Amino acid sequence: MPGRRPPLEEDVEVVGYPEIVLYASSSAPDTDFFVRLVDEAPDGPALEVCYGMVRARHRHSLDREEFLTPGEVTEFRIKLGATACRFLKGHRIRLEITSSDFPNHDRNHSNDLADTELVGTRHKIYHSAQHPSRLILKLEA
Repeated sequence: MPGRRPPLEEDVEVVGYPEIVLYASSSAPDTDFFVRLVDEAPDGPALEVCYGMVRARHRHSLDREEFLTPGEVTEFRIKLGATACRFLKGHRIRLEITSSDFPNHDRNHSNDLADTELVGTRHKIYHSAQHPSRLILKLEA
């Protein structure tokens, strides 16, 4: 997951619903994570294949809010939209992670206060044996 991956040595076909297991911490009690799976061509153009998002307070259920403990590492499971895509030899499979997609999605004010107060945040993504952030793809043979 860390760093830029080398170009593919052969075509790779992905079908279904990719999923991201993301271990992250935030300086705020709430945040969003938007994830895009991208097909990056060797000459530079990049095409979004699918994306998904999670609002931290609703990471377990839309029916109840569960705010983060600032600074605590939390596991997020983010399902991306359905796809059937062939990444061609020489292309890269790129993952983009951000905490905002405004104006496509409403801003997250990153707190448990009234919607009139915006809070700046810092996020950290973890990738280690203890916190194995990863991309899960169903590959076709």
